[in-house]
Amino acid sequence: MTSTIASSQSLKYGWASLWRAHTSLPREMASDEFTVFVRAIGREEAHAAMGRVILAMYPNADLESAYYNLTSARELVEQGVSPLENDRLFETGWQCNRVESWVNKPVFAVPDAAELFVAWASARQTGS
Repeated sequence: MTSTIASSQSLKYGWASLWRAHTSLPREMASDEFTVFVRAIGREEAHAAMGRVILAMYPNADLESAYYNLTSARELVEQGVSPLENDRLFETGWQCNRVESWVNKPVFAVPDAAELFVAWASARQTGS
């Protein structure tokens, strides 16, 4: 979904370099899908960072199929509908201009992980 809704608050400084991807690991490796956030300056660097994170957690993972939908923070902001741009990082599904689903199990592989966790919890709670 591409947002035509203006945001009421810009993305937090430094979060524009975030990238997000959902995992797709065999059930014997990870029983549930989770979402990984990394920081990178471009798509190739984001792929490399995502690979490092997944291999650190699951050394036998096949990186060709371990994750999907690698998306930049800017793309997430453009696609999202929440009034706050920070909240748009965590949206995963929409119905018209309403968020229907959020990232369920985030893994923040970045220095400001605690701050992102608080933002994720707040976004889900307010249900923007």
